[in-house]
Amino acid sequence: MKINLPENVSYNCESCARCCVLEEIDLYPAEAAELSERLGVPIRDFAYSGNYLWTLKEKEGGCTFLDGGGCSIHGFKPHVCAVYPLGFFIGLTNGSINVGLNPKSGACVRPSDNSIVFDKQKLMEMVERKIRFEASMSMKDKLPTERNSRKALERFRRLSLEEAVEILKMEEVSVIELG
Repeated sequence: MKINLPENVSYNCESCARCCVLEEIDLYPAEAAELSERLGVPIRDFAYSGNYLWTLKEKEGGCTFLDGGGCSIHGFKPHVCAVYPLGFFIGLTNGSINVGLNPKSGACVRPSDNSIVFDKQKLMEMVERKIRFEASMSMKDKLPTERNSRKALERFRRLSLEEAVEILKMEEVSVIELG
C-alpha cells in the first residue's frame, strides 16, 4: 500500500500550552482504552462519552492532563495532540493513501530558525495508526462505553493497515480527518 506524504512538514512550537487550553480533545474508543491501560484508571476518570468518541475532561485552565504548564502524558499523548497544530486529511483512493495537511487557524505555525520538522517515519506511523483507529470503531457500538472501547482496542491491535483500509472501503469511508 503506497502512502503519499507531504514534503517538509514543519512548525514552530513555543511550548506555550495554548493548544491544551483552547482545543477540545476527542479520542477514538480504542485510543481511550489504550490510555486507560497506560494510566491504570477507568476511561471515565479522564474523559466523557459522546457520539462514537470520547472527549477529554477539562479542568480550570485547560486539558485534564495539563500540569504545571506541560503535558503529564506527553510520552503517549493522544493523536490529535501529537499532530497539533496540523490537521490531517487522509484520502483513500485506488490503492493509495494520500495525506494532506492543513494548519489549524490561530495555531503557532510560524516559520523560524527553531522550527520542528516532522520526521517522515513518525508521520507515516501516525497516519497508519489513525487509519487503524478509524477502522477499529464498530458502528453497532455507537456509544463509547468502557466495554465497547476495550473491544475496539482489541480490534485495533489485530488490524493490519491493509485490513483497516479494506474495512473503511467497505464502509465507504474515503476521507478521514485528523486534528
